[in-house]
Amino acid sequence: MESAFKVWVEHPVVLQVALGDIKVPLRGKLVKDGSDTVRMRIGDGWDVDIYKTMILAELKYVTRRRAAVLLGLSEQELNRISSESGFGHKEVSGQEEETYFTYEELRQICMLAVSHVH
Repeated sequence: MESAFKVWVEHPVVLQVALGDIKVPLRGKLVKDGSDTVRMRIGDGWDVDIYKTMILAELKYVTRRRAAVLLGLSEQELNRISSESGFGHKEVSGQEEETYFTYEELRQICMLAVSHVH
């Protein structure tokens, strides 16, 4: 049986991880799918092994580029809306910066766009 995490290897993900009674969103890039653990790269070269039994969910986030395509906006327009509304979460890793959006944030951006049109 193939692991559900295999398709996410080498891709940025956000996992909801249980640490005792606490649920923590963990952002990074999945770099290895082992039999009992996954390895995530958090920041610059910081690799963490996480037991699969601790992973509660894979949270649905999309990159700025994918969000712009889904919304039919240019990335520049999405950047403007993001900075004005506060939607999106920026992640910085070394020289690279990426903004991630939840599907709920995309829905709210759509509602903002519709209200500005009417």
